[in-house]
Amino acid sequence: MPGHANLDDGLVMESLAAPAVAEGAEGAEGSKKGAFSDKLWRLLSIVTLVQGNQHLRVRDLAERLAVTERTIFRDLEALSAAKIPIYFDQNGYRLPEGFLLKPLHLSVAEAVALTVATHTLMKQQGTHYRAAAEGALDKINAVLPEGARRLADEARSRIHIDLRAFEASSSRSDVLEVLEQAILSERRCQMTYFSLNSGEVTDRKVDPYGLLFRERAWYLVAYCHRRKDVILFRTDRIRKVRPLDEGFTLPENFSLDDYMASAWEVERGQEVTVTIRFSKVAAPLIREAKWHPSQVLHELPDGGLEMSVTTGGRHALMRWVLGFAGEAVVVSPEEVRREVAEMGAKAARANGGQG
Repeated sequence: MPGHANLDDGLVMESLAAPAVAEGAEGAEGSKKGAFSDKLWRLLSIVTLVQGNQHLRVRDLAERLAVTERTIFRDLEALSAAKIPIYFDQNGYRLPEGFLLKPLHLSVAEAVALTVATHTLMKQQGTHYRAAAEGALDKINAVLPEGARRLADEARSRIHIDLRAFEASSSRSDVLEVLEQAILSERRCQMTYFSLNSGEVTDRKVDPYGLLFRERAWYLVAYCHRRKDVILFRTDRIRKVRPLDEGFTLPENFSLDDYMASAWEVERGQEVTVTIRFSKVAAPLIREAKWHPSQVLHELPDGGLEMSVTTGGRHALMRWVLGFAGEAVVVSPEEVRREVAEMGAKAARANGGQG
């Protein structure tokens, strides 16, 4: 590995300019400038390449920059002399994490997108993401030209993404922060949880896999040692949580997207394939959006359509169907059709109708 030579600026610049051109030769000054420019470009290229790929060796750098390995060795020595902390390990050349963080060069569209997204996070009352988002927005504004900053501010006031954030106590903000740190460090947690279904408060040991925001609430996806399964916990029902001095390993094949793929809203369970017929009144609304990853649409001659989905959120799906107020009918399976009819009749009776 090249040593971190402690050289003064004059020697560093001499190293950058090598190989030197003989004094008095025709065009010597221009040759010097050309040699210096070429080498400076290579040195900057080496830093950029190593930052982007931590597994490059001398032969890889030589191939990328179309020079000899001997030249690359000299360039690495020049970088070291300039106190650039490049070093070699068993995988290749590396730079310390966070070294020479690239400045932001944002287009107006990128600045607008980041500003709107960051402002959306700032609306998340009761979460530690709000303070982090405010800091991020300050840093984005600090590097934007005046014109781009003005357009980004205008976009923030004119473009809203509604996540239906809900008011929360400061204790839940603490819960989210503890969980995030435990997720990133893969530390097991002990928590006290209130179950809405059973009405019980229980102590559980969990391996926190991830956090997700759906249907106006934050949820923890975790392996529960009490249930011996990966389940969802709504974070505002976590009474207490603390990290333990125990680690865990996230299963290699686990992903939040796959885990939630068959859910409807946030409900997961036994998967069932349901076919729903929508009238020509409701059909345009269904065509406009992707309601579920598994959906398959089939157009009908009368202008209506049928949608088939395979989901583990059976009850959430049935409530969704009822929201179409008779413009949606379950075709199959029969048991789901019957349950929807019973739910509709119950709702009618509760609202003074006949069921």
